[in-house]
Amino acid sequence: MPIKSIKDKSSIVFALSADVRQKLNTWRSAQDAMVFQEQVLTGEFRGKQKLSADVWLIVKEMHKAGEISPYYGASGGGYSYQLQITPDITTVHLYNSLTDEFFDVHEPSDIEIQTRISRRLRALLSTRSPVLVPEEWMLFRISGREYTKLLVWPYWKDAVCFTSRYRYHFAGTALGMAVQVIDLTSDQDIDVTDYADW
Repeated sequence: MPIKSIKDKSSIVFALSADVRQKLNTWRSAQDAMVFQEQVLTGEFRGKQKLSADVWLIVKEMHKAGEISPYYGASGGGYSYQLQITPDITTVHLYNSLTDEFFDVHEPSDIEIQTRISRRLRALLSTRSPVLVPEEWMLFRISGREYTKLLVWPYWKDAVCFTSRYRYHFAGTALGMAVQVIDLTSDQDIDVTDYADW
């Protein structure tokens, strides 16, 4: 199923279908299980991120309760998503920063440019990203102050936002979603994250 890339005058939204979300979640679950198992047994992962005695005890208790919940640090991150759009194919690159491993999904691109924001899109934007909507799509967005910041960036060309020129990077934390845009023609990037919204 295609990955939707939707743009209007005030936002950019990427919508990943339920089947794409399932592929990503399957890989994520395998990564989490691998990290968690080693953290339970050793109190660290591959010599990185040694757990404090208190955190290790919590991890072991979660394991006893049958939960798989690896510790990725105080910020709760661990994963980031990169989206690269071409007219035909959109690639979602899911990266685990602790294992230093990644998983790519390549799906047809479905690009939509709107002159004004639709009621449905406005409703979807009122939630935090990534989010699951009733149809179980996973959404990533750039809107509000993030989009305004992007518009004044000298390397941003709105007309070609859904071409191979740009890569979009979304990194979730316990506080919010960090958003970065990379211009591949100039090798410049901008952090457009609206930290005031965290």
